[in-house]
Amino acid sequence: MLRKSFVLFFCSCIISFGCQSDKAKSKSDESTSKSIDKNRYNSTLSPLRSAYNTRAFEAEKAVKFHLKLSTEDSVFFDGNLILNTEGTEIKIKNSKLDTVLNTQKMESKFEKIVLWSAELYALPFWIQTDKALKPFEKDSLIGFKYKSRLSDTDFEIFKHPQTHIIEKVNYSTDIKTKPFDKGVLTYYKYITVNRIPVAMTWIIEGENNIIAKAEISRISYPDKL
Repeated sequence: MLRKSFVLFFCSCIISFGCQSDKAKSKSDESTSKSIDKNRYNSTLSPLRSAYNTRAFEAEKAVKFHLKLSTEDSVFFDGNLILNTEGTEIKIKNSKLDTVLNTQKMESKFEKIVLWSAELYALPFWIQTDKALKPFEKDSLIGFKYKSRLSDTDFEIFKHPQTHIIEKVNYSTDIKTKPFDKGVLTYYKYITVNRIPVAMTWIIEGENNIIAKAEISRISYPDKL
């Protein structure tokens, strides 16, 4: 009887130890997975943030620039955009408008296109995500996918493997009008203003042709919108 009790006790200890080992292994695997995700995030974003001097951008209150956005058959927008660097407000100022928009309350098609333009200007500065950014290689560039925190836009962002400057972006939005619904945007003519890089020309392509072009000029960093 004593021998039987001892055997049962011994078996229960083994089972208990096995369960604890499985739990420990599960926690270890979870911790390893989080560590891998964090490393992927850092290896993808940290060099990009450094290349764009994002600390200098974040230290500013706002950025102002003139945007001329032309589609295949017309000039869609020609005026100034002023973005607060946190990404919460956009001021539009041209011959027809002088208004401030809240980026969390963009409802009309025009407002969504303004936000689309602002995001493509400030993309390297406004990327914020808790999810792992898994890099991949394509056409000698390093790509990663990113879901916007401000709009219903999916990005595939491609940066140069050495400079970490963004060269092109594939985008897909909920805007039902071309070229703002989807396309491939390539950045050209980078300069630096206040030690912050910015592309002065954007070429937007559809399936096989250029469908829009944007020209950036007169960049400054005002103290307010």
